[in-house]
Amino acid sequence: MSAENSINVDQRSRIGSFVWMGFYTALLSIPTLTLFRFWGRTQMRRRLWADTLVDGEPLEYTGKGSELFIGFLIGTVTVSLPLAVALLAVQVLVGSPPLLIAIVLLIYIGLFLLIGTAVYLARRYQLSRTLWRGVRFSQSGSPLGYGTATLGYLFLTFITLGWYAPVMRLRLARRMWSEASFGDTPFVWDESRRSSSDPVWTSFALSWFGSLIPLVALGISSAAGADMAASTDPTGFIVLIYLVLFLSLPPALLLGAWHEAVMQRRIARCLSVGDLKLSSAMSAKDQLSLIFGNIALVILTLGFGGMAAQMRVWRKSALRLRTEGALDYSKISQASSKGPASGEGMADALDLGGAF
Repeated sequence: MSAENSINVDQRSRIGSFVWMGFYTALLSIPTLTLFRFWGRTQMRRRLWADTLVDGEPLEYTGKGSELFIGFLIGTVTVSLPLAVALLAVQVLVGSPPLLIAIVLLIYIGLFLLIGTAVYLARRYQLSRTLWRGVRFSQSGSPLGYGTATLGYLFLTFITLGWYAPVMRLRLARRMWSEASFGDTPFVWDESRRSSSDPVWTSFALSWFGSLIPLVALGISSAAGADMAASTDPTGFIVLIYLVLFLSLPPALLLGAWHEAVMQRRIARCLSVGDLKLSSAMSAKDQLSLIFGNIALVILTLGFGGMAAQMRVWRKSALRLRTEGALDYSKISQASSKGPASGEGMADALDLGGAF
């Protein structure tokens, strides 16, 4: 595609500044009883958004730490405390073990419903606080509907031993993005031939069977090394276990990384806004570099590199994003809704801090 027929996406964040941000956020969270994390997260997003240039113009994040804090208080009062009280009450008041198990199971099913709802609400807040060229992104639709769909898809994934997972991810992505807009211009989800060229099922099947390799290898080695374990010197058995893991984990990780890259490319290919079509050049190599690079980063910084690790995921995704076509800015108006007054309360209350 020619440069004249695309919009360039650049990302200029650097690891050092985000490690420092993670350090002082953790430091200031101690005397504030972790409450500074809301302001630290806001500062991280402002820097990350500002370092991301789309067609030469930076993104802008307008959220506030106070909005996240107020949302957390609301979520705690309306979600966390009622759940904790309900769990405690049924354990104290219900004497029949079968009935107790049934009620607790229902509560946990409701928890998964809330998790899906919280994810949608968090995305709605983040988009409403994201601007480009002065135009605000927005998210409409029903958070509860998204939560219900998440619960149903998780059940189907469970009973199919994980084989429904790719369908779940694509359908949730479609539901999320089909209800998102840039200004008054909606994103369009199109699962046409263009977006279905990536080997979703092949990569998933190989990844699924690849995830069994370490388990099968451990089972075989454990049976073969039973005599070693029973001996007075079990060192040989321990060495065998580590050797099996060392040899079996790499192919499992490689196949998993390939499937993740395929899924990201597939989702990107389904998306367009106006006349602008999106795609991604994410590869298995990119995924592996993020996995091992972020593990090393967090370890070497004694945990203070968590924000830098999240930045690396964002940066890699942005640099691998491709566009085709153009946006007619004269046809795009400001979004009618300014979004929720407070942010991500339910997600914080359920401890779903997640990325960014």
